[in-house]
Amino acid sequence: LVPEKYPTPEKTRALVTIALDALRGIPGVETASIARMVPLNDNIIRGGEIVTDLDDRAFRASYNYNWVGPAYFKTMDISILQGREFSPSDRSGSPEVIILNENCARRFFGTTNPVGHTIRVGNGKPITVVGVARNSKYFTLGEEKVSAVYAPYLQAGAIVNLHFLIRGSRPPQALVKDVNALLGRLDPSASIETKPMRNALGLALLPSQVGAALLGSMGLLGLMLAAIGLYGVLVYAVSRRTREIGLRMALGAERGDILWMVLRESFSLVLIGIGLGLGIALLATKPLAMFLVPELSPTDPAAFFAVVGVLAAVAAAATVGPALRALRVDPMVALRYE
Repeated sequence: LVPEKYPTPEKTRALVTIALDALRGIPGVETASIARMVPLNDNIIRGGEIVTDLDDRAFRASYNYNWVGPAYFKTMDISILQGREFSPSDRSGSPEVIILNENCARRFFGTTNPVGHTIRVGNGKPITVVGVARNSKYFTLGEEKVSAVYAPYLQAGAIVNLHFLIRGSRPPQALVKDVNALLGRLDPSASIETKPMRNALGLALLPSQVGAALLGSMGLLGLMLAAIGLYGVLVYAVSRRTREIGLRMALGAERGDILWMVLRESFSLVLIGIGLGLGIALLATKPLAMFLVPELSPTDPAAFFAVVGVLAAVAAAATVGPALRALRVDPMVALRYE
């Protein structure tokens, strides 16, 4: 917004209220809200001496802080575990209220349900806790046990950089035109940028994407080297056992017996390698968990089964050449083989 057009917080709040009502009326919009900070894009850290109404003793704490509007948690699909979300009545002039995340509630109140209790920061006024929200990600994907406090957006001071958040049933790109047109009508002088949340999270996901590309490239290189190595070992083993293979065939061994001999040697090596590799992987993937999005696990069974399947397929492909070479051994030539 142009700051000169909104010299007081009241003018900004009035526009926000009108804009949210209008956005919710757009076809395909399920819910809409507003936040001072968009998760994984920016953050504010606050803290100080905290005193709760359970104990007069103060303790120091720091936490992620954000001002959010009504329906924010529904829009962002963050569950409210206890209490309630903010309502339109939580605005300037009404009693100050906050919502804590799970980590913050545990840090401030232990096992006590914090809803209805109050906290004071420094020498400030008591602030009532009206809800507890499920833990989320706030600034980085790798953060753990972050405490977070949410305050009502309509109790914040003057803000001219507005971040509306919309959850829709239509594809994001289909809503962009309607959203831009609506916000442009509300204030033609405003600078408007509308984009899918996936684009807004590009910077936060960049380390994971770069890491995935690097690790994936190293994995493919390792797989290729392993296949070449296995092929070389089996070719050498067959060449060393040429005389033995010829003798077996001269004594009546079937081609299937010779093939099974080569496959058994191949897959005994592969199974040992897979066993050792899985054991190391279970340990090595734990530090990588910080780069994963919440829905992914570093010990995902499906991923491990897929890796085993790929390794088995590569091993089988690497075994084809040496196995065919063993089957083509002429018993008469092999018996004279030195």
